[in-house]
Amino acid sequence: MPELVIKYKSKKTLEALKSISKYFDFSIIENEESPSKTMSVHNVTVIKGIGKLNNQEMEDIFTKANLDARILREEAWK
Repeated sequence: MPELVIKYKSKKTLEALKSISKYFDFSIIENEESPSKTMSVHNVTVIKGIGKLNNQEMEDIFTKANLDARILREEAWK
C-alpha cells in the first residue's frame, strides 16, 4: 500500500485530515513529533546512521579480524 507523509503546523489540519479520511478510505497513523535517533533491539541500543555504509571498509575490518561468517552463525545459534 502506498504511503504519504504530511507535515503540518496546525492541529486543525490533522483534524481536517481525520474528517475527510472517513470519506476517501485512507488511514492516519500518528507518529511522535520528532522520531528518536536511537532504538533498542533485544536490549542493544541501535543508533540511526547518517549516509551510506562503505562495504569495502566493512570487508577490510572483517577480513583483518579473521572472522568466518559460518562460524559466527553457528556460535550464535547455540
